[in-house]
Amino acid sequence: MFKKLSGTQRMNHQNCLQLFMTSVMILIFCGLPQHASASDVYLLKMEHPFPPLPTIDVLLDTQHGGPVNGWIITICHEETEVEWNDLYYGSAVTNLPAPPEFEAITPFSNGFTVETILDSTLALTLPADEDLHLYSVDYVWVPTGSYWTDLTFCDPGGSTYSNMILRESFATLPYTFDTFMFNGVVDPMAIYRMPFSAGTYDGDSGIGSISIEPMVLAGLVPSFELDGLSMAVSHDGDLFQVDSVIPSGQFAESNGGAGPDLVLVEILDNGWTIDMTVDTAGIEVVPFNGGLIAVEATYSTIPSAASSSACVSSWLRFDNALGVDNEVDFSGFGSNGVEREDNVLVMIPILNNFIRGDVNADSTINLADAIAQLDALFGPSGSINCADSADTNDDGAFNIADSIYLLSFLFSGGASPAEPYSNCGLDPTMDALGCSSPPCP
Repeated sequence: MFKKLSGTQRMNHQNCLQLFMTSVMILIFCGLPQHASASDVYLLKMEHPFPPLPTIDVLLDTQHGGPVNGWIITICHEETEVEWNDLYYGSAVTNLPAPPEFEAITPFSNGFTVETILDSTLALTLPADEDLHLYSVDYVWVPTGSYWTDLTFCDPGGSTYSNMILRESFATLPYTFDTFMFNGVVDPMAIYRMPFSAGTYDGDSGIGSISIEPMVLAGLVPSFELDGLSMAVSHDGDLFQVDSVIPSGQFAESNGGAGPDLVLVEILDNGWTIDMTVDTAGIEVVPFNGGLIAVEATYSTIPSAASSSACVSSWLRFDNALGVDNEVDFSGFGSNGVEREDNVLVMIPILNNFIRGDVNADSTINLADAIAQLDALFGPSGSINCADSADTNDDGAFNIADSIYLLSFLFSGGASPAEPYSNCGLDPTMDALGCSSPPCP
């Protein structure tokens, strides 16, 4: 399944290296790569699939990104714990119709950098898929070490370009997910794992929400009982806000469905914390058999920061800096810190086609549409399914001025409704209105 990289593949193709460095120089003069739009969200992560073997997999999630034709990946390790041994292609590369055109590996004292171009003509790219297996990386345990080590996507020289993805030769910074590796004897006890979360929001109004349930996973010993736990998660407060944090799963079902005796929640601009005690008398416990869900957090977009043409995305990090430690309370053992696996929240805009002025959705614009406007404003219904279609003057608000505007157009030679008016289309201006039931296919 894996192909070991040969020395030739590692060091030749000088012309491709020049092309690669040219792309980097363009970036230097034209701007830094960044997390910017719906077409460039990439997740680069490591996993330790088979303890105690000191091997990790490097995976790339391209579901929300454009075609990938190259990358730079830099991984650091702890010198006192492991030594880097070798690098092998994963199935995402070996399944391509041709090997990469260029691959260069640069080792350093506590890690390595691999630079890759699949095809300089852009004819060969990776597909949009989840967890594409780029590499497997072999290490050797240092005999005097603890047989436990953190592995990180790092910037050893402070370079912006230590980890980046080439999308049609334009560089994008990926979200990176580090990992830890252990030999199967040292027990991590418990792991907090944040799921990758993708949702949608109204591209016109910028409004959307999503609920997320982090997982609590057992280490090597699969069965314990829990007296409680605490969790702290941070996010980008410029893009998202937290609406609620509540007990979930087995914690919500504890005490006969009443939930934990003690639940302390703090919602912050950039995150949230929760501290739960199942039973203050110490009698009731939550069984911990391999894994469970303990918390549900609901996030919503900040409309002013949401774009109709690009997704919004943020780290979700288990973050002790918020003032509450991420730890579990084992019954009979006391509190213990957890290993943390962070992830990303991505929200994608959904835009609906409509015809401005066709308020009643009968594909024509006439007096009936003005009557529908007035009924929504002053009649018993008080609502309309496609407010964008009723906003005939496109000022971002639906009010009596829109009815006057439409009547003026119909009977007094006034200006036509703003686009999209002649045909079905998208709202060219972003506002707080939406179109939940558009009249267009």
